[in-house]
Amino acid sequence: MRARSYEELKRYDEAMKDYDRIISIDPNYAQAHAGIGKILFEKEEYQKAELHILRASSIDPEDFEILYLAGRSLLMMQKWEKAEIFFKQALQMNPEFAPIYYYTGMSRAGRGDIWGATASFNLYLQKEPDNLVARYNRGFAMMKIGYLPWALEDFDFVLKNNPEHIEALGKKGICMAKMGNPEGCQLIREAAKKGSDYANSRLEEFCS
Repeated sequence: MRARSYEELKRYDEAMKDYDRIISIDPNYAQAHAGIGKILFEKEEYQKAELHILRASSIDPEDFEILYLAGRSLLMMQKWEKAEIFFKQALQMNPEFAPIYYYTGMSRAGRGDIWGATASFNLYLQKEPDNLVARYNRGFAMMKIGYLPWALEDFDFVLKNNPEHIEALGKKGICMAKMGNPEGCQLIREAAKKGSDYANSRLEEFCS
């Protein structure tokens, strides 16, 4: 409990000392491994975090938070398929926890399952409809599978709430160009001028 208190206070060095002491007494104390993993995750030391979190999940495979964190750490390591396995296990325990759908969508997108990613983002947005990152990612997925009007709706929503989102601007332009709207090229040029690498890479294709 003291380690958890230190962790909540972001006094990570002191928390780590307590967790290390616990493991020296009981190497199979799942929550201590998970605690170390969470701290390393917060420090963006994902490879080290993965080892402790996976150790915790092997000891206690029925702990929702451990499974969820395992999926998150694997996602950061770009181990898409393994991450999705943990998210599915966690989802069975708590299907109302919205972020799982979002991160499942990210893991599916990472391994190239655009249809699956779209389905996951749809489920997430049913629960959290105002999340701009999820809206943008769903729009990109919709664009990739050819659902251009729906993709436009998502990019328009993002731009309405964040007019400076240059990637949404560029992809809106690409959707419009693909649909035969000449104004799409103007948006692609504008996004490229503002610094969008993606828009710049598609300039020749749509604005030649």
